[in-house]
Formats: sequence, C-alpha cells, structure tokens
Amino acid sequence: MPSTAPAGQQPLVDKDFVPDIQSPVKAASDLVHWLELHWLNVAIAVGAAVLIYFALGLIKRFCKRLARRHDHSAFAVVLGRAAART
Repeated sequence: MPSTAPAGQQPLVDKDFVPDIQSPVKAASDLVHWLELHWLNVAIAVGAAVLIYFALGLIKRFCKRLARRHDHSAFAVVLGRAAART
C-alpha cells in the first residue's frame, strides 16, 4: 500500500506499530502476555481511579452538608448546592 504522507515526511502510523491480528486465539495469547508484563501498571491505574472516585464522592457529600447549613454565608450555601449537583 503506498504511503499517504506528503513527500519527504514519515507516515503517521508505522506499519510495524499496528500488528496484524491473525486469529482470536493469538490475540488472546498476546493480551495475556501483555497483562503479565504490565499487571503492576494496570493495578496502580485501577487503584488511582478508585481513589479519585471516593475522593470525589467525599467532596460531593461535604458540599451537600454545606448546602444544608444555614449558618454560613450565602456564598457557601450556593457553592455547596452547585457542587452537590455536579
């Protein structure tokens, strides 16, 4: 297949970068091999995602509590209501 890149420039995607999938069994084997090599990175990313999820939930609960209080300034109540709905 001819390159679609302008003359003198490298193509955007190297042909060797995108592997040909020859069979579902080979693809599954490659996936298992990749997971064996990168399991720690995946675990760290999942842990970070869970931590962010719980932190945002905690912030939302705090904002709901702030919106229910009437002893604070009006700005705090408005800010609490806006953040609790997002």
